Amino acid sequence: MTNKELYQTITEKLPLFFQPWWLDMVCDGSWNVALVKDIQGNIEAVLPYQVEQKWGFKLLRNPILTPYLGPVFFPPKEIKEGLQRLDWEEETINTLLVQLPSYHYFQFHSLPGFNNFLPFLHKGFSNTNRITYQIDLHQTEAVLLEKMQKRRRRYIRNGDEELMIVSGEYYANQFFELHRKTFEKKKDKYLYSKPFLEQLMQAAAENKASKFWAITEKNGTLVGALWVVYDHSNMYQLLSAFSEENTHHAAISLLTWHAIVEAKKMGLQVFDFEGSINAGIEPFFRKFGGDRANFLAFEHNRSKLWQLKKTLLG
Repeated sequence: MTNKELYQTITEKLPLFFQPWWLDMVCDGSWNVALVKDIQGNIEAVLPYQVEQKWGFKLLRNPILTPYLGPVFFPPKEIKEGLQRLDWEEETINTLLVQLPSYHYFQFHSLPGFNNFLPFLHKGFSNTNRITYQIDLHQTEAVLLEKMQKRRRRYIRNGDEELMIVSGEYYANQFFELHRKTFEKKKDKYLYSKPFLEQLMQAAAENKASKFWAITEKNGTLVGALWVVYDHSNMYQLLSAFSEENTHHAAISLLTWHAIVEAKKMGLQVFDFEGSINAGIEPFFRKFGGDRANFLAFEHNRSKLWQLKKTLLG
């Protein structure tokens, strides 16, 4: 069996963004996986990666709309936390890295909680800290509300008689347009085509891994929409957009709170705001009272020409 075929046998253990169907969509099928097995053939670690060919460079990078990738470990039961776990991880990471194809540039964002950067540092990687906010869904709704910013809590408790939350499917085309305009307003490059978003959302729905809600005025006018994705334990706030013409001060808070409550009802463990250090976005996430969680952004550049391109063009 190939590595990808073996990888298919452990899908029930994998986080959402590591699922083969997700990688097929966001990588356009151009991905592979390094993996480590024990002598009985049990998979102990995986490292999926996208393969891109661009301007003559081979790039292994996090795919679009995939905030986390990197190694996932399934250590043997006899491996204890502490020194033994660190030694085992170092050996395992080295075994994963030697399986990678030759590349000019390798970049990935690890899962929150992974902090063993030394094996990568010793292989020439650099890393920087990133943050996300995560809400522990084991808490009661009353406790979750109490931890929020007072104003945010007031919006949620009082609600808004003019607004209602409905399925987002009917408003999908308007949502795509609002999302594109959000990037254009900030003069950022928009990376997603409408067909791509439609196909990804359809694939996630077919795999029972997403929810899509709209918030509207009572007459049906769209105010905003939110697309979340989830796996066996976590829900991730992945895409949202809100109208500038039909603004309501409570809309974003109400819709986000609705998603948090739904995740709790589904029996999930964590609501993840999917990370941002953007000065216009991070404070909003922070005010929902979640715990700050670190994750690492790794880079390994083997090409001076690629480094020059990144320096000049980003």
